[in-house]
Amino acid sequence: CTMLLARRVIHETSKHNLDLLKAKFRIRSGKSHQALADVETVVQLFSKVLAPRLSAAGLDTLDAIHAFSRRTPIRNCLAEMLEHTQKGCGRAVRRS
Repeated sequence: CTMLLARRVIHETSKHNLDLLKAKFRIRSGKSHQALADVETVVQLFSKVLAPRLSAAGLDTLDAIHAFSRRTPIRNCLAEMLEHTQKGCGRAVRRS
């Protein structure tokens, strides 16, 4: 689920619904809440925002990303992502 992952990776906003993320990251797609447009939004959000951040933290497999999307507490996930962003680190503790 995009929201589960966004809550752990995106620190710029406290809410993570698709419309808000679409506006925040200037993602252009069709009208919200229509299947094709929402899929296009998710694909762009993942490729432009989520994937680069996850990759920089060493989370570059589907298994690792899936496990990370389920980790709790969320604030620890955000802190870990921020730490890697600020340090420019390429690796985090990988979970498979």
